[in-house]
Amino acid sequence: MLIVDDEKRIGILVKNLIRWTELGMECIGVYDNGTDALEAVRTSSPDIVITDIKMPQISGLELIQRSQKIKEDLFFIVISGYKEFDYAHKALEFGVENYLLKPIDEDELNQVLEKINIKMGQKDVLEDKVKQIMTKGNKIIRRDFLRNIIDQSVERIEEPIDFKGNCYRAIDIKCDYTNYANRSRKQDKLLVDQIYQTVEGSFSNCTEECLVCEKENLHVYCLLNYYVDKKAEFYEALNECVLHMKEYCMQMDQYCVTIGVGAETNRFENIRFSILESYRAACNRLKYGTGRLIFYNDIMQDVEPHLEDVLKEAQESFVKAVETYSAETAVAVIRRVMDADIEGVDMTEYYELSEKILELLLEHIQDFHTEDEKIERQEELLDKTMLKKEIMDKIQHASDVFELRKLLTDEVRMCIINQKKYLESRSVRPIRVVVDYITKHYGQKLTLEGMAELVDLNPVYFSALFKKEMGVNFSNYLTKIRMDHAKKALIETNESITLIGMSVGYEDQKYFSQAFKKSVGIGPAVYRKMHS
Repeated sequence: MLIVDDEKRIGILVKNLIRWTELGMECIGVYDNGTDALEAVRTSSPDIVITDIKMPQISGLELIQRSQKIKEDLFFIVISGYKEFDYAHKALEFGVENYLLKPIDEDELNQVLEKINIKMGQKDVLEDKVKQIMTKGNKIIRRDFLRNIIDQSVERIEEPIDFKGNCYRAIDIKCDYTNYANRSRKQDKLLVDQIYQTVEGSFSNCTEECLVCEKENLHVYCLLNYYVDKKAEFYEALNECVLHMKEYCMQMDQYCVTIGVGAETNRFENIRFSILESYRAACNRLKYGTGRLIFYNDIMQDVEPHLEDVLKEAQESFVKAVETYSAETAVAVIRRVMDADIEGVDMTEYYELSEKILELLLEHIQDFHTEDEKIERQEELLDKTMLKKEIMDKIQHASDVFELRKLLTDEVRMCIINQKKYLESRSVRPIRVVVDYITKHYGQKLTLEGMAELVDLNPVYFSALFKKEMGVNFSNYLTKIRMDHAKKALIETNESITLIGMSVGYEDQKYFSQAFKKSVGIGPAVYRKMHS
């Protein structure tokens, strides 16, 4: 705080009235002229100025105007007498909110300072929030920029960030679950936050820019921009980063981590290639193991793609196994395809091969549910796209080639077995519907054609299906049900044979008696007499 009054003894009096310790303030100086006070504003940058209105050389109003040009956020308290109220009013036009009339009251002065203290605190909080928002916004811009590079298919990449370094390199920090069944979104977030902190800490001293973004299945991509003469420090930071992440993952005991390192480029337009290379390097943890750095340039020597050709040769056998619901045959084909020697193989092919196998499976397997069922149970059912994604998510967390093979074969086997069971249950379902209907309506006129229409099946197919499931044809089954009810009525009631016949679906007594005798071996009258 500065205190300015052309009568220095009044300035000192004002100083003595202020409760400095209680307010947490300090006095820079007491001045008796505006010229010295203005210089103090320039050199000492105070937060508050208490000034008299009328002073020689530079008046209080002029001091306020000129001080505001030096420091815009100054707080002013104007001291004036009753005769100087017009000056005080002018000060209010300059944005001065506080003025005190002479003689100065101690409590009033300290209350005004307390209000300024509160405003200054609010201002500091607001500035901190603005800084946080700007920092967060800056990170979001950089994150989204990197994400767009990864996702977009256009060749031209805009450069909204001013990259100063002359080298670019991407890394893929890939984390795998030690047990996929125990995955936790909350733990994943903690892990990703730790990766962000580790990357920023490790590369802060050797890079000009460090862009980070998270993608699916715990891939965290980093685009690093640095000067070529910082390459040694960059490699040290890489090693430091993987060591810190390994230590953190060991503490959590839920993840293992690998860092794939793309090739270095000095051309901005080639950064997408480095990102793709970092992903492919990380995929090769299937061969080289987790918990380490894998450099794209080191693994791509003498590598030639060939697994897709192996799949083409086995495709016909696999499709036939799927269409005939031969789960073990389908699994055997996958093993034959994926049991090839992994030497000279880019392990990225195993992920691509897994996806192609799943596409073949889902293309040739019958749909799991009818359209009506999907509408009725839409929330419970997964379509084929979702099923494929669910399986591929598991496969993306395989940490070695043997685990990947087992995951894929287990999922394919289960998918085929479940489909076969479902289709078998679907063939039984219409027969169950008909049997239930017969049980409730055996006394009505029932025909094979009518029952086939009830379950929306062709009569010939329905007849064959009914005999397969029930062991007897439709007519014989219906007759047996009717005769069982007729026998019960003959024993337990005194109703006439004609009424009993009508109750089980026979309008003609003679025809009922003939059918009863043919089924039971004796006529209804004799049957009743024997059991009376």
